[in-house]
Amino acid sequence: MTAATATTPTRPRLLDRTLFWLGLFAAYAVAQAAIRVHFKTSIFGDEAELFLWARELAWGYGVQPPLYAWLQWGVNQVFGDGIVALAAMRALCLFGIYSAGFLLARRFGPVRLAGLAALALFLIPEISQTFLRTRTHNLLVSALVPLAVLAFLVLLDHRRPRDYLLFGVAAGLAVLAKATGAIFLLGLIGAALTLPDRREAVLTRRVLLTAGAAGLMLAGPALWSYANLDLATDSLAKFEPGGGWRVGIVSLGWAVVASVGFLAGFVALAAASTRRGSEVPDLDLFLRATGLSLLIIAAVVVATDSAEVKERWLVPIAAPLAPLAAVWVLNRRGWMRFLPSAAGAIVALGMLWSLPGYFRQNEPGPRTDFAALAEAMRTTGAVSMPIPDDMAAGVALADPALPVFERVDAGPVPCEGPILLAGWGDDIGLSAFLSRLPADCPAMAAPVRMVGQDSGKVALQVIEIRTSD
Repeated sequence: MTAATATTPTRPRLLDRTLFWLGLFAAYAVAQAAIRVHFKTSIFGDEAELFLWARELAWGYGVQPPLYAWLQWGVNQVFGDGIVALAAMRALCLFGIYSAGFLLARRFGPVRLAGLAALALFLIPEISQTFLRTRTHNLLVSALVPLAVLAFLVLLDHRRPRDYLLFGVAAGLAVLAKATGAIFLLGLIGAALTLPDRREAVLTRRVLLTAGAAGLMLAGPALWSYANLDLATDSLAKFEPGGGWRVGIVSLGWAVVASVGFLAGFVALAAASTRRGSEVPDLDLFLRATGLSLLIIAAVVVATDSAEVKERWLVPIAAPLAPLAAVWVLNRRGWMRFLPSAAGAIVALGMLWSLPGYFRQNEPGPRTDFAALAEAMRTTGAVSMPIPDDMAAGVALADPALPVFERVDAGPVPCEGPILLAGWGDDIGLSAFLSRLPADCPAMAAPVRMVGQDSGKVALQVIEIRTSD
């Protein structure tokens, strides 16, 4: 009688483990956060605005949807208000982008292929370079759109009620991150309608579950936007409406080249140097969705006669396409199929290596003595201090108790006691803000240097800023 020989299952190699790739992406995100915390000593730009927004929870804050601010508020509860929390939130978003690309690619192949495919994301300049330095809402939407795409693919395959609900939630989150998150998802739905084997999944009553879930998630911010229409639509000026749609179409073309040009170049070179391999499922769906997405943008440009389309607005479209393009190449035969992944890895390391030098050159230290500025503002007795977002962020870090908030140049302006209206020396928004204050808003005599004229209603004040040597 022959005894059966027990076989010991072999452990997967390192590159075949999901935890390896997720750990790798987490390490990259944490490394950039550590560099940021070490070299950044002040808050400017988009992060200043989000720092101010995230001090409280609200249905809306300004021109952007509120999800990033909500998540930043949650991160602040762990790390406290400050640069560490801002860096942690950025790291979370970056990890989300790389991991979402990995999960989307995992649908089309094994773990190793998915990990290598996710590296192609670094061939998108906004992701590999700009996202390490700045941006906020664009980071979050670039992480959420690929996850919503994955939810839609699951919906197409299984068509269970929970799949429609999940896609509605994922789509709602993407739009709550940034309105541009809707573009590729609408293109994807439209593409499914053009394919006979996919059309029935969309033309069903169950799609009402998707619409209902997304609608419930967007209802609060949508009502806030309607009630604060001036604030909610202020960013539309970035499109330069009325500037000429022909210029806008050219701008769209350049934005496409700037966002996916490097990726397309490496994919094309790899494809030309390899032999045909296995086909990628849903490739036709993605190609049609991409075309429809660009048509949606072009239609908006023409309808509004807009002259500007920015590269960063296309990243939510490029983010799900990069891993899919890499999967298509990796399924081919020949060593050159690894070219996009290898190039992405090299770019990723290069951008991380250059990050300290960028911060040394562009943010060598605080340009303003915010502690002295906060002390001057503290003595004024003002109950509200509408000032530029970067000034407000610096002052709030120096003294969280000061009633500072971001001054915006649109929307209603309440007057609740003496207001300190401050700004930098070249602040062009002071006059516009001043003209929107109520006529009976009390002027205040503040012990700070006065620059400019008293309007008769509110003293137009610009605080003298002491800059560090």
